[in-house]
Amino acid sequence: MMLSKKSTQNLHLLFICLVLTSCQRKADITLQNSLDLAGSNKKELQKVLDYYAAPGDSLKRKAAEFLILHMHAHEGYSSQQINEYERVFSVIDTQRNLKKLVSDENKKSIGDSLSKILNSSDFQPVTTMRDDQLITANYLINNIEFAFKAWKKSPWGKNITFKVFCEYILPYRVRNEKLESWRPALFMNNFSTALKADKNTDLNSVHDYMKWKMGFDVSFTNGFENYFPFPQSIGNLVQGKIGGCEATTYYATAALRSVGIPAAMDYIPHWGNANSKHWLTHLVNGKSNKFLITNDNNVKINTWSFVDFSSEYAPERHHFTLKELPTNLYVNYVRTIPKIYRYMYSQDSALVNINQTVPRDFIPEEFQNCNLKDVTDEYLKCAFITFDVKPEFQKYKAIYLCAFDISGWKPVAATKITNHFADFEKLGCYTVYLPAVYDKGKYISTGDPFYLDSLNIIRKFRKDLRSRQKSVELTRKAPMYSYTAFHSETLKNGHFEGANKPDFSDAEVIATIDYYPFYMNEAKVKNDKLFRYLRYVPPPNGSWEADNIAEVQFFSQNSENVLAGKYIGTEGVDGHGIEKAFDGDITTFYQNANIKNGWIGLDLGEGHQKKISKIKFCPKNDSNCIIPQNEYELYYWDGKWISLGSQRAVDYQLTYKNLPSNCLFWLKCKSGGVEERIFSVENGRQLWW
Repeated sequence: MMLSKKSTQNLHLLFICLVLTSCQRKADITLQNSLDLAGSNKKELQKVLDYYAAPGDSLKRKAAEFLILHMHAHEGYSSQQINEYERVFSVIDTQRNLKKLVSDENKKSIGDSLSKILNSSDFQPVTTMRDDQLITANYLINNIEFAFKAWKKSPWGKNITFKVFCEYILPYRVRNEKLESWRPALFMNNFSTALKADKNTDLNSVHDYMKWKMGFDVSFTNGFENYFPFPQSIGNLVQGKIGGCEATTYYATAALRSVGIPAAMDYIPHWGNANSKHWLTHLVNGKSNKFLITNDNNVKINTWSFVDFSSEYAPERHHFTLKELPTNLYVNYVRTIPKIYRYMYSQDSALVNINQTVPRDFIPEEFQNCNLKDVTDEYLKCAFITFDVKPEFQKYKAIYLCAFDISGWKPVAATKITNHFADFEKLGCYTVYLPAVYDKGKYISTGDPFYLDSLNIIRKFRKDLRSRQKSVELTRKAPMYSYTAFHSETLKNGHFEGANKPDFSDAEVIATIDYYPFYMNEAKVKNDKLFRYLRYVPPPNGSWEADNIAEVQFFSQNSENVLAGKYIGTEGVDGHGIEKAFDGDITTFYQNANIKNGWIGLDLGEGHQKKISKIKFCPKNDSNCIIPQNEYELYYWDGKWISLGSQRAVDYQLTYKNLPSNCLFWLKCKSGGVEERIFSVENGRQLWW
């Protein structure tokens, strides 16, 4: 019974192995224990303590003790091949010095070239070394001196406690990046900038100003881990000025700490209703952030200020009513959050306890890292649940809640099994969780997946074969997020014209888009005239990508063949030229290089005028709708994913018959694409989770 109450490829595998360090299985570690654990490097750590032996250095000695006490729990990577792969950043830096500006595409091209030279398929395993067996006295003293300098010299530092300083300013590393003496250079580069904040005695003001300035320092590029599948160091980021979400968050955290701003690197292990994970920089100032707390409800509120990308809501954009949407479609404005963890220098007692008492084979890598603190309740209104664990699963001693991902269910929460019960605290709502145990790389479901709402009511998904759904039309394989829905906003009030003069001085409007179009749309044309020139004209003076469109198809009378001709109109940006709107592929799109007041069309040629009978068009989209000729396979969950059969789409929807009720479905596109989500079917409608 469950109760609730309120309250490339090879390199990717290597990256996963590197991201997490393991907990030391030693209870009540003392300073002397930590020194002894350092082995032959103990003398280097003792030098640091001796250096701060004078009474006037008592606070710095306490800081050194804090670092040494927890140092055994941290490690970094080492490999000659890693050093070779780091050349990509040196090459980018050289190119930038020569050209002054190197685009992200140029950087990826450099990465491609270097990957071929180094032959990533022959990559050898890396080694790791614990910090306490590697760090020198000079390195640690230098770090402490610059950390204190930033804390004590800053006008905003007087209200920062020593405890906050130790955890969120002092550490020499943020996660398990390569060890470098990064603090002096970042201090010199950023401290004068921080002083320029309008209110440089106010910590929040300085933090916001610094984050805004740093937004120009490193490009946000999700794909660069394909070329460097390791935690990037500060040196890598400064040289290459490129990195994915994790790298740029790490850079921001380290830069803020370098000038005495207590910052944390927080981590969403998996979204609740979207694939992948997310990192964010958090200001820690010892004050309550209760005014920031929200929930995961799909409402139109802007949470950008404290969880980047958790919400796709933009108040200045159009927000759709059900009447404006196609049947069975709704818009997701919020990415739900099941858990948020914080990378700490010290260890979390709950995770230490799990790692001390649960066999290692039963603990996934994600939770072998004890330097993670659960901070979900600093962001969200949370729930607490408890449930019975069946006898056959109690031997595992720990149990996990997982969120769905197309590569398999991913753990987001962990707890010990106590007296055959599992208690989970600080859970985000509006998320589907699967309870599971872990055994040597495999997750074993211990019960039905369940949905937890804001009233802490649990709904279990358990298949019902007695009450089948006779016929269901599926139109998407993933939800419609608002950033995709906004593309249809940009086409409303656009129109199509036909003309016989190249300057369109004799143009006639043959169809108008007077609604919000989604997917592929069709407009009937009642004009009987023959036209040589045809074009799409977006709304005048439009904004928000109004001059973007994925597909335009003109059809002549009594023909199902798409008309072809010479492309005419406003030039598009690189990779998104006029031809992209006429290539028969809704996954590509045209984008006006002049931003506004562009148009695109066809010249059918002299003597080839046609009477137009209909026009098909599609907005820029996420290609997650059903696409004709693609092959799909539908699954439902019953302890594992069970196939309900494959279909090749002939239209923009799929029809499945006799589906079981009250279960989770997963529609996989076998022709390509990776954005897929679980859903249930309620009254013939897809509801996304």
